[in-house]
Amino acid sequence: MALALSRVEASAMPRVLPFCNALRSDSSCYWRFAGIPATVVSGSVGELLVLVPAGAVTGPISVTVGSQSVASSTDFVVDQNAQQPRIDAIAPDVVNAGATVTVTGGSLYPIPYQTTARIGARAGVVGSVQNTQLAFVVPTLAASGKVSVSTPYGMASSAQDLVVLPSGISPAHIAGVRRAIPDAPGSMDAVHLRSDGRLL
Repeated sequence: MALALSRVEASAMPRVLPFCNALRSDSSCYWRFAGIPATVVSGSVGELLVLVPAGAVTGPISVTVGSQSVASSTDFVVDQNAQQPRIDAIAPDVVNAGATVTVTGGSLYPIPYQTTARIGARAGVVGSVQNTQLAFVVPTLAASGKVSVSTPYGMASSAQDLVVLPSGISPAHIAGVRRAIPDAPGSMDAVHLRSDGRLL
């Protein structure tokens, strides 16, 4: 079987979980981060947990099994100053499934396949990512809730809710949104229809 490196995920620094076929967990499997040898912590055929070595720098990950070697198609980023992601705002905050939402914040880690966005438990399709901003598509069947962003260095959740409307209701018809807290004391809220036909 030909050796192939299919996916590399940084779970929590300084460890990384590489996936490939034809992997072996014994001493005949050698990993290198930008040429620096790494130690295999644990694993099985097809999946290994590898410790990022001291002195590692940003660069491709390579693995050698017997006479075969393969390198990752993208660089593995080693950032000594990395911080947990931060979400400052989301826009728009009232959408339909399939809409694009922009998340503004910090430390969003613009590396392919390393940053994910979710609304509740459902993952959105992440498009453009910059260190201070990313965009994702609201998935089908998503429910209203907090937006979360995960990177190899942690997770952040939005302070505001993202409201996902049922199909057939346009965000243009919603003038405002308030969160109802079950069993909380206080006056009863009502839904009002404004003179322009929008719900409040």
